Amino acid sequence: MKRSHCDSEVTIEDLYSCSFLALKGHQVLGVIRTSPNRAAVRFLKTPAIEKDIFGYFNGDTVPAIRLFESLRNIKQAVFQFTQNHRMEDRLYTNA
Repeated sequence: MKRSHCDSEVTIEDLYSCSFLALKGHQVLGVIRTSPNRAAVRFLKTPAIEKDIFGYFNGDTVPAIRLFESLRNIKQAVFQFTQNHRMEDRLYTNA
């Protein structure tokens, strides 16, 4: 689920954990293409993000309505990114 893009950021493909982290207040840096059919969300790496990732997988809770609002926002950001980068996708898959 998680892989480091560089020392100062964390890249995550799972939209539900991205929504959780965004709701917890972690700074979203942007969206990147990880393959022709996948995108990932980049977060600023902080000491608290590792704790919250661990918390997510161990049942830390947040209000459901706020989590789904955050999920909708993350999905919109990924959708906008993929719509704006369709030409790069074609170049990527034809290479």
